[in-house]
Amino acid sequence: MSPRDFWAMHPVEFWWMVEARTPVKRYGSMTEAEVAEIYRDAYGDPPGADA
Repeated sequence: MSPRDFWAMHPVEFWWMVEARTPVKRYGSMTEAEVAEIYRDAYGDPPGADA
């Protein structure tokens, strides 16, 4: 990506790029999403997750 293209990006595009390049968090051999799913199955939604 050229500097000109970078500075022409919309903030939403920038954060999408940051998220796409961020490595997936792992807990042992499971991803963060897998751990969250197991947690929800065992305990229900965490407090404050009404959204």
